Amino acid sequence: MILPAAILEAIRAHAEEEYPRECCGLLIGRREPEAVVTAARRARNRYGKRVRDRFEMDPHDFLQAEAEAARAAAEILGFYHSHPDHPAWPSPSDLLQARPWPGYFHLIVAVRAEGFQKQARVWQVTEDGESFMEEELRAL
Repeated sequence: MILPAAILEAIRAHAEEEYPRECCGLLIGRREPEAVVTAARRARNRYGKRVRDRFEMDPHDFLQAEAEAARAAAEILGFYHSHPDHPAWPSPSDLLQARPWPGYFHLIVAVRAEGFQKQARVWQVTEDGESFMEEELRAL
């Protein structure tokens, strides 16, 4: 997945603003010939009880991003969220949330109180839905 540096920095800024809560959002772009992110859209984390280590994307924000993508002749390529004080490695709850989204990218950025671990990794759910497989992330 190709992710322009300016978009990655915007995602990192979102994670920093929301710290110590998890942030979340959508990745918009095109898949052909290679997945290229052209925009990232913030979404509200509506998970009420454990926002430090869980997220639930606001469905209204998802629908708005989907409409924006359609207007731009693009599509939703995937999702992003942050891991406050944890590495950019998917958790078991991340897998449960990602299973219904095969073929979508799941970008995780690590954030700490003192600033970023400059760590961002992208994942996809395996065909059997039992684990994640790391994908190449190319920041340009």
